Amino acid sequence: MYWGYGNGTTWTHQDMFGPYWNTVYNPYAPDMILAELIFSTGRKLPQDVVAVHRLRTKFSGFKESKSFVYSLIDFVETFGANANPITRKMGETATTVQQARQLYLDQQYEKSSLLMDQALREIEDLREEALKLKDRALFWIYLVEWLVVTGVSLLAGTALWTLMIRKRLYRQAPTTRITRFH
Repeated sequence: MYWGYGNGTTWTHQDMFGPYWNTVYNPYAPDMILAELIFSTGRKLPQDVVAVHRLRTKFSGFKESKSFVYSLIDFVETFGANANPITRKMGETATTVQQARQLYLDQQYEKSSLLMDQALREIEDLREEALKLKDRALFWIYLVEWLVVTGVSLLAGTALWTLMIRKRLYRQAPTTRITRFH
């Protein structure tokens, strides 16, 4: 329920804590709250609420992907990899997202969605590039691990074969007899 109060609008909700407002039960709950805010500021409500919901999902998906790529960059840089090209491209992609966000705020949802589609494609390419960088950075670690495991396996196999199968280093012990002393 809402009513105008002076130059503003006030809202009253019966139950703000029930499952209706939980995104697990109602994925459109944040959209409803934002629609109330948009309405309260006197702006026009979006006509296609599903498209706006998808657009907000794109923004949150981009944020998660960006976080993953930055985490991966931090990880590979500890091994001495140069992630500057990825970081530079990430800045360009962030500029695209800023433009999309401004279009969203200006209620140009279709243009914003197109820019976000472009940004999501770019962030996916950057994610793949960062994964390839990780594989290159860890190649020598993988190689050294493989060589150590192989060397230990060969050494243990040779020792086992020499001691257990070939028995060259050991002679058979003579049989002892217990005899009576007279």
